Amino acid sequence: MKLVLQKSLTAGESPWGVAAELYDIVVDGQAVGNLNLRTEDSPSIIGFAGHIGYGVEEPHRGHGYALQACRLALPIARDRGLKTIWISCNPDNEPSIRTIERLGAAYVDTIELPPGNRYYDRGERQKRRYRLNLKY
Repeated sequence: MKLVLQKSLTAGESPWGVAAELYDIVVDGQAVGNLNLRTEDSPSIIGFAGHIGYGVEEPHRGHGYALQACRLALPIARDRGLKTIWISCNPDNEPSIRTIERLGAAYVDTIELPPGNRYYDRGERQKRRYRLNLKY
């Protein structure tokens, strides 16, 4: 497996308001999903969006690809100067909860989303927040 950089975004271009890198998750030459690494801190990144977002396409789920991709993203995050990674997921997303916990992130809390952000606008109301301190 490898992460293939598709695009780097400045804070002004990014929907998260911080610099970000968009990767394809590639297994045996085939893109099976994506991973977004937000490479800066902001109140919304720490508060509910997180530094890492990922998705694996339906036919490729259940193989641990999200966990492997997150592990590949950690050295990149360190190279970009991050010391702590925040990851969030919806409270009912059991596969993501397992992925995040297997990554070694510690559960912090479940928060109510503030109105007016992209997650709230698509109907989400809560996020589970996890913290992972990067080792140097």
